[in-house]
Amino acid sequence: RHGGWNETGIVDRLPDTGLKVVWRAPINAGYSGPAVAGGRVFLTDFLRSAGSRGTELILCFDERTGTLLWKQEWDVNYGSMGFENGPHATPTVDGARVYVVGANGMLMALNTSSGEGLWKKDYVKDYAAELGLFGMSSAWHVTTTTSRRMKTANGGFPSVATATTTNTRALARN
Repeated sequence: RHGGWNETGIVDRLPDTGLKVVWRAPINAGYSGPAVAGGRVFLTDFLRSAGSRGTELILCFDERTGTLLWKQEWDVNYGSMGFENGPHATPTVDGARVYVVGANGMLMALNTSSGEGLWKKDYVKDYAAELGLFGMSSAWHVTTTTSRRMKTANGGFPSVATATTTNTRALARN
């Protein structure tokens, strides 16, 4: 994002035999990528129960072993939403907190060590947000200021939302 590359130890060529698989874990459907931080891997997925109904989950794995450390889940109904195979936004990790937003607009802050819920808001119920065809697809970005503010940009309404990392009382539509 700053136009520079500071990483070291990156290989120029992959081995002809491919990369060694360190661990595998069963996951369900979803569009988000993994977030890796603090020795943990965070990933969201979706387990369909009937029609457009199912359960969205956030899973936390040990980065070294692939052991499932904790998970949180919540029921969803995607209704007429398109691309209804799970969450779209990659979890955002900021120190001891991981922020996750499901396709139906459930935003949660969880403790990275235990998975304990710290707070949650529902974009649709709490802020009358419209899901649109893709649902909520934008991950949160945490700014590194003293106020620890978060921002996200959504294609629908609200177009930009901000909050503090400790609560969502300051959630605003811009």
